[in-house]
Amino acid sequence: MRLTQWLLQIQTIVWIALSSFSIHGFGQDALWSPPVPGFPGSADWNAPGNWTPSAVPTGTATFDVANNTQIGVSGTAVVAALQFTATAPAYTFTLADSSVIFELDGSGIANASETTSPTFNTGASSLVFASTSTAANAIINTNDGGNTHLRTLEEKAVLHAGFEVVDVQ
Repeated sequence: MRLTQWLLQIQTIVWIALSSFSIHGFGQDALWSPPVPGFPGSADWNAPGNWTPSAVPTGTATFDVANNTQIGVSGTAVVAALQFTATAPAYTFTLADSSVIFELDGSGIANASETTSPTFNTGASSLVFASTSTAANAIINTNDGGNTHLRTLEEKAVLHAGFEVVDVQ
């Protein structure tokens, strides 16, 4: 009888853990909505106040018309997807320094705009496309010792002219 009770307890713990995971999904989704340009921190990806709801996304980050399209990434960030709407202007992401890693670990970049492309300036930082992430029509400038990592062999499909593979794992 004790074995049955013990197994039931283990089953309950596993069910609670799995239920908790499915409720939380793959991460926080948010819309880029910074305050007026020039406001301290108004261009920082890592500032929760630049997002609606007020939390840095880990799921899907959505970009539409906004006050500030020049985004600085001041600390390491991991997000599943970047979604640019059909009305989104051209956004530029600048990774701050060599300590910054910006990782896309889900579907990657999806751009519904037919007239603009997001631009990534890595500086000395690392831009990582993990899992099945794609770059869509993004412009990626890897300079000043920066890296662009492609974490799966399938990622070779995102390569464009002048784009160098630094690391395929």
